[in-house]
Amino acid sequence: MLDFKLFNIPVRIQPLFWLGAFVIGGGFSIQGREGLITTLLAMAAILISILVHELGHALTSRKLTRVNPSIELVAFGGFARPNTHLTPRESFRVTWAGPLAGFGLFLATVVVLIGLFGPADGFHFASFVTFPWTDGRASDLLIMAEMNRHALSFVTTFLWINFWWSVLNLLPVFPLDGGQIYASMEESALKVFRVGMITAGLAALAFLYFRMPIGAILFGFLAYQNYQRQQEITGGRDFR
Repeated sequence: MLDFKLFNIPVRIQPLFWLGAFVIGGGFSIQGREGLITTLLAMAAILISILVHELGHALTSRKLTRVNPSIELVAFGGFARPNTHLTPRESFRVTWAGPLAGFGLFLATVVVLIGLFGPADGFHFASFVTFPWTDGRASDLLIMAEMNRHALSFVTTFLWINFWWSVLNLLPVFPLDGGQIYASMEESALKVFRVGMITAGLAALAFLYFRMPIGAILFGFLAYQNYQRQQEITGGRDFR
């Protein structure tokens, strides 16, 4: 367990966070010293990205309430505790701040790439790395050749997690940010968890289709969590 302060906000990193980052960073496919370095850099990119996401929540909460929040990083994510009561409007703003911080970090990385390789090449390179199924240009491949394996791994992980995790985190799946935003607008808790269960289940199937087992396991677990909460509300009865 690691404890420290960032912007005077207490941060605690649980041991399982490192395990989750190791798995996402490709730890199970390490081959030799180079593979280990690549995985460690990917873990660093994951740590920075999730910290920035949670700082978005925490700093917004402190600005609105003047109460110092706290952050805890756990397996495959983290959460920021406001340590005070938030009004519905404050909670809405604090919840949105996390994904917006992630998107901001993504855009900042694109700006750095544009500064390094020029507007056209930097933008297309970021697009090619973030959306690998799109057609890459020759300049993208040249830039990739110029970057060493470690730098490329770090940048790729950084772009991916800050864009795609920010997008996925906005799905209406409780307790993700999108699920909490949906819950603040929907009066029926039963509907919140039912929508969360269905959405998470579909996401898990999509991850399986694209052969991304970690994502499938994560969203499968979230689907089960939402199913359990739905059952607690209905007392095990299936209300349609």
